[in-house]
Amino acid sequence: MLNLFLILLILILIIPRPLSETMKKLLPLWGSIVVVALIVFVVQRIEERKNSPNVVITALNEKNEAADGSEIWLMRVTVNGVDHRPSDYFGNSWIEKEDALVWRAYEQKEEMPDTISARFEPGTNVELTFQANKWRGKAQIIYENQNELLDFYLDTDNGKEIKAVKINISPTATGGVN
Repeated sequence: MLNLFLILLILILIIPRPLSETMKKLLPLWGSIVVVALIVFVVQRIEERKNSPNVVITALNEKNEAADGSEIWLMRVTVNGVDHRPSDYFGNSWIEKEDALVWRAYEQKEEMPDTISARFEPGTNVELTFQANKWRGKAQIIYENQNELLDFYLDTDNGKEIKAVKINISPTATGGVN
């Protein structure tokens, strides 16, 4: 868009006529360019919003007073009753271990973020399954204008205990998390 503007500016300057006369002739062209630029901007914003994530999980590196750790283990993502590996939706920016996505402060991949996010289609029922035991910490989950702080501590050594978060993505959802 900037290139087009610069080309028009150069053309105006090299046309051997008075500037006011040239501008009057080019006024309809300028109006069209402004309208097209506005349309492009609006369409880009709508597409960005439509494709932005609508579920965001943030590991807080905090723990319950009784916990021995602050790890977050996302074990499974269930979409409309079908189980999936978390990396299928949330990518692999966290540690992948035993098909789970793991965040832990003491074993970080290079430039590992505290936050992962996913995009689910409107009308989707999602269940996020997290492991709960004495080494698990706290996380924040944002979805559908909801903001939940969750503590995955459970007084057990067992790795089979879970906590599930059920999310219904509204059928009229048009965009991502704000």
